[in-house]
Amino acid sequence: GIREITFLKVAHHGSAKDTNTREFLQTVSARIAVISCARNNMYGHPHTETLQWLEESNSDIYRTDLQGAICIRIGEDSVVVEPYLAE
Repeated sequence: GIREITFLKVAHHGSAKDTNTREFLQTVSARIAVISCARNNMYGHPHTETLQWLEESNSDIYRTDLQGAICIRIGEDSVVVEPYLAE
């Protein structure tokens, strides 16, 4: 069955490599997914497939290329995500 986690730091800048397969991202089913990647990078990160698979998993996606630094505050009963920049 599907096991839901709260937070996932997406591997390899959101590439569609072996670490970010559809099966893995759907199994993890993270509520919050953070992708660390540079704006207009030459590798095209994050890849469209990875974003699609995260959306299919109903993950809230945060990206450093669009939102700058991402601060995540984890409390006993809450998780607050604070992007540095507005999209």
